[in-house]
Amino acid sequence: MQRKLMEYYSSGTVICVGGPALVQAIRPTDEELFKRYNPELQRRSLEEGDRRAQEFDDYVNKLKQWSKSDKSSMFLSGVKRIDWEDRWANGSG
Repeated sequence: MQRKLMEYYSSGTVICVGGPALVQAIRPTDEELFKRYNPELQRRSLEEGDRRAQEFDDYVNKLKQWSKSDKSSMFLSGVKRIDWEDRWANGSG
């Protein structure tokens, strides 16, 4: 019984540690992926990279501001809220 339990623990350890280690070992780096692009995609990626990075930073900053606000996320994102009670009261529902 004790030996089986140790086998299970050692097998679990191998799977939990070895699985992510294997994935990390075979995953290509960003540079390797970039080299696999065709030349046109490489050129476009280099040209638009700074602009896209800035857009992403702006978006993240907006999310940080929104998270500090007490207002509804739908209000902050510009999605029009439907007030069902008003629609039914006005007879348009």
